This record gives sequence, C-alpha cells and structure tokens, in this order.
Amino acid sequence: MREESLRVYHWLQEEIDPATPVEAITRDQMREFRDCLLDLAVGNQGKKRPFRERVGTEGQERLKFATRIRYWRFTKNLFQWLQKDRQIASPIGELPFEGGRGEVRVSPKPFSTDELRQFLSTPLFKGYQSPHLVTRLEEETRIGKGGTLA
Repeated sequence: MREESLRVYHWLQEEIDPATPVEAITRDQMREFRDCLLDLAVGNQGKKRPFRERVGTEGQERLKFATRIRYWRFTKNLFQWLQKDRQIASPIGELPFEGGRGEVRVSPKPFSTDELRQFLSTPLFKGYQSPHLVTRLEEETRIGKGGTLA
C-alpha cells in the first residue's frame, strides 16, 4: 500500500510541476490525471516508465478496476488532507471515477470433472478413516448419560 501511494504521488509530480502551489492546481489538470488513471494498462507495472507511457492504447487490457480506483482514492485523500490542513478548495471536488461496472471481468476457469473427482477423493471429503475413530466411537456408546460406563 505504501509503495502504491508513493507511486501515485510520483505520477502526480510528473503531471503537475512540484513547484506549483496546491491552490494553483486546476480541476482540468485533475480531470486529465483521473482519465489517465482510468486508462492504465496491464504490463507496465514495476517498470521505470513515465506515467503517460503507462496509459493503454486502444484494445489493450486495463489494470483491474479495483487497483485503479485505489490509486484514485489515494489522490482524493491527499487533496482532502491538504484541504483540511491548508484550508483550500480541493481541485478534485466530486470528480467521479467510473468504469468498473461496464468492464468485462474475466472469471477463473472452472474446475474440470477430473479435478473435482481428485479434490473430492481427499480424506477430508471421503470421511475420517483413522482406527482411533472406531475406538473413540465405541467408548462413547459405552458411556451412559450419567458419565459412567454402561
């Protein structure tokens, strides 16, 4: 989480000159940053690439929506903190971050019949076959309701 937060902070520095006062950051700059976050592509993580090179092209797979919205939440929280601390208007305001609902989610491949048979043939599903179980069951049936042997 800390690494992701630092990553987003560095991306903000690439997009907006660090010497720019927070009060001078415009809503349009934040809208453009948000749009780039929405379009971050798979396969560019962990590389020393500039932020704009991480934005996907047409047809390229995007990062999971949960990851992209986490980046946006960090950005919003940063500006909310600045707003409270410095008593300035946030350039983000109520910019929406939409896109997760309409995106196609890839579900995992279902188990095959052979995989299910193998899974269900494990001792957990076949039943407990320890010889101690039989002994314990016999002892339980010999003990009466009062806790004495029958």
